[in-house]
Amino acid sequence: MSQDGPSIAEYMTEFPCLKKPAGYLLILKDFNVAYPKSVDKLYQNLPIYRKKIIDLTLTRTKKTKDSTVHQILNEYLQYNSDDEETSNIVCLFCLVFLVGNSVVRGKKSTSQWKPSKLEARDGFITKVSSDAEVQETIGRRREKLSSLGHTLQPFIIIVGQSYHHIQNYLVIVDNTIYKLHSITAAVDCCFKIFLTLNAEYPVESTGIWYFIQKGFYQIKTPWDKNYTTVSALLSDIGIPIMQGE
Repeated sequence: MSQDGPSIAEYMTEFPCLKKPAGYLLILKDFNVAYPKSVDKLYQNLPIYRKKIIDLTLTRTKKTKDSTVHQILNEYLQYNSDDEETSNIVCLFCLVFLVGNSVVRGKKSTSQWKPSKLEARDGFITKVSSDAEVQETIGRRREKLSSLGHTLQPFIIIVGQSYHHIQNYLVIVDNTIYKLHSITAAVDCCFKIFLTLNAEYPVESTGIWYFIQKGFYQIKTPWDKNYTTVSALLSDIGIPIMQGE
């Protein structure tokens, strides 16, 4: 996304109505006007490609030599057959391990940071066990990013004791928290916020969001970055790559 224009914090301050619990609905309306052909794309495409994404993850899990990654993936995959909602959560988490990590440069320094798979996951969707952990999680993430010269970009927090008992789906936008009803709705909302506000994706999970943008929504923008791993994954899963990629 473009780095020009107002920051998310400035945008939210300029339009205080967006800070209300249902403020995200105004953003979704703007997205619908700008991208009318992509309104329901995530709801249409996630069920189509979910099994392929999970199957590919299963195949690659057997080949990984990283014991931590192996353990985490096995934990996700054991929930795969529970129900559609849990399978959607598992599928989206699998993307974290299918899309490669890139080195991130600090905006205000020359330091470099290559996020781990767990950092990439938490920059996309963070799972906590209780509502009491939400504010602490946001604060800790904001501080970490600030120390690395980055700002807190929109991300998702899911709250529940396990992946098949998620109680809340939250989209975090600066100091505002939107509550959604499912993981698909949360990802859909978060993605549309990025495009509507012309905001950058979180540095840890940029590749994941580009996969969602290009694979599920089939959207191109003038500010897109090209990721070889994203193009390769689209091909591996059988998602048509847009012209010009």
